[in-house]
Amino acid sequence: MHVLFKSLLLCATTIAARSAGAAAIESSNADDDVISELTNWVKSAPDAFLSDNIAIRRFDDNDPESPRGVFATEDIAADEPLFSIPWDIVMKPEPVVLLKNDGSGGGNSAETMDGTGKCQMILTLYDEMIKPDATPFVKSMKPQKQRHRAIPTLWSHSGKKYLSRIVYNSLLPTREDIYNHEHDLFWDECSEHLGLPVWEEFAEGNMENAEYKYDYETLIDAWFMQATRADVDILVPYYSMINHSNGRRHNTVETSVVGKHVSAKASRTIAKGEQIYISYSHCERCSLRGDGYSTGDIFLDYGFVEEYPRTFFFDWDSSLRLFFQVDRTETTGALDATFLAPLDQKAMTFMTSELQYLMRLKVMLSDAESSSSSNDDYHMDALPPHEKAASDELHDAYITAFVVALQSAENATLTNDVWHRGSHWYASDWEEWMAGEQEDEWDYDYHYDEYDFDAEYDISRPSHYGLDSEL
Repeated sequence: MHVLFKSLLLCATTIAARSAGAAAIESSNADDDVISELTNWVKSAPDAFLSDNIAIRRFDDNDPESPRGVFATEDIAADEPLFSIPWDIVMKPEPVVLLKNDGSGGGNSAETMDGTGKCQMILTLYDEMIKPDATPFVKSMKPQKQRHRAIPTLWSHSGKKYLSRIVYNSLLPTREDIYNHEHDLFWDECSEHLGLPVWEEFAEGNMENAEYKYDYETLIDAWFMQATRADVDILVPYYSMINHSNGRRHNTVETSVVGKHVSAKASRTIAKGEQIYISYSHCERCSLRGDGYSTGDIFLDYGFVEEYPRTFFFDWDSSLRLFFQVDRTETTGALDATFLAPLDQKAMTFMTSELQYLMRLKVMLSDAESSSSSNDDYHMDALPPHEKAASDELHDAYITAFVVALQSAENATLTNDVWHRGSHWYASDWEEWMAGEQEDEWDYDYHYDEYDFDAEYDISRPSHYGLDSEL
């Protein structure tokens, strides 16, 4: 058994270098002088503070296309302040005048959109991006033209199809559907306010039927920046350049005061040259994401596979409850899994079958790449390389996770305790949630004993995945 796991893990870990975070996606024509201007602009703001021991730079100074991050330029002591961005230069939703599209090439004032939230922030950022005298903060975002394609929401149809086939929606967070994700994040929430045409026309860049006047690419760039860089409904200069990581690499703690400043200090000693990290999933203002916010969520929301630790969460009504984290051990660097909720036989059956399926699919994909006739089944001919690479990386991440989890669970005691934890079984404070729930809200023993997991979730897959029904 150990030989099998080691072989699978070796196969699963032969993947491309992982992305460091959404903020790490950089275009080759970015002007480094803009970063210097941004830094000086922030430092000159009243009550602002930027440590002299941190700086924005590329991962590889010799590569102009290398991603950017914030790095320590000297050793930093634990609790040492890193930055404090005053509220006055934080970009917040502001009232925006919408211009009516009268078809003449001009525009007439139509109405003022007032309020807060995602759509208001998109419009505020859009207005700032089209100004010739934009702030250094907005200028630092302008070179990111076309980077929105990093998010699966705005991938090509072929890219979405490929992702849905090799990872499929049952592994991705259940709140998402890769084909409707753009409607959830943008269209249904903002189109009415923005007076945009039907989705099919908008997605193709056709703005002729838009009620109000917008440049399509700039509007999408504004949406992308709001989606990937906003801290809830604000955009924070400098802070938005910091990449994501959890676990041992995470090295900051927030000290912000809403309405006054966004600030952070070092949570531990940070060595010279080490990158500064915040968390996109475990932070004070993103607490609504909850304990179950996973590596799959990070991928859909930000477009990259996060570095270790990686979290995997499955909550399928009465059929499956599985929550675990994969990380490298501090002493040897070997991968190990920690189960964050009690493990039962259903979870073991699920992981085993999914691993077998994903490994077989990996072989089939390899065969398809070498066969022109099979390429059509996976839309590879029209598949943008970066979309294929990202999908393959996520596919490998799930393979590795299941290999490591099964290896770690070889001697685990299997119980049905997870089905006695109530609906918030995955929460760190599940006992408090359980105390507030009605005892008869759910008959967990009945569902656990009677539900035929193997019959419902065996290793067969729908024919539209392009696979045979049996392994």
